[in-house]
Amino acid sequence: MSTKFKIIILLLLLTQGAVIYWSYSDKEQVITERLAPYEKYLNNPLAVKSIDLSNLNLEVLPIDILQFPNLESLNLSKNQFKNIPLEIFGIPNLKTLNLSYNELFIINELSPTMEKLILNHNQLYRVSFKCEEGCIPKLKYLDLSNNKFDEIPDLRKIKLDTIIAPYNLFENFTFSQAKLPSNYEVKYLDLSYNERLFYYENSMNELPFRCAALNLSYNNNMSFPYELFQRNGRLKKLYLVYNN
Repeated sequence: MSTKFKIIILLLLLTQGAVIYWSYSDKEQVITERLAPYEKYLNNPLAVKSIDLSNLNLEVLPIDILQFPNLESLNLSKNQFKNIPLEIFGIPNLKTLNLSYNELFIINELSPTMEKLILNHNQLYRVSFKCEEGCIPKLKYLDLSNNKFDEIPDLRKIKLDTIIAPYNLFENFTFSQAKLPSNYEVKYLDLSYNERLFYYENSMNELPFRCAALNLSYNNNMSFPYELFQRNGRLKKLYLVYNN
């Protein structure tokens, strides 16, 4: 190999290395600039109630979140989290967590103080809580839309008011008594835009009868007998538009 050819290869390698370095440096600089406004909170972390770390391509938390014991709302949307950061479970007063538009697959644990959980646009196919029934007593709002669920998650351990779950892979319109008891009260249940969803005659006794508003719009083969909804004395709104 000639000396000239060796020099050309060396220059190419150096150029490639420089490009990678500057790309990484630029990314780090962008994140640093985006995080700069939060430095002021470090002087008085007890006053911090809400933090927005969205759209930073994060895989781990870049700041010590436990410095903010009174934090109530945390926005981690539009990042690259594959799991809920463990540090979050140490925040004693966290009420709202937004993890939409990430890469989550499974949820196994939540903070007992959680009231609102937003998980839309992930890769979730399972939500299970490794704790006793009623261990997350304050959670009222759960958004599971645009994920990969093919069945209703086990909700016995939480008492929700609102369940948002359109754009999933539900196939059978069945609510197992072990997962959603007949006395389970939900103010709003949204299962719209589940194109695989189909109602079977033998699932009649497994519907969420104590539901104030039920959205089954934009599904396939969703035809129900009138008697099915007569049994739900609490049902005030029913959405069935664009079904076959």
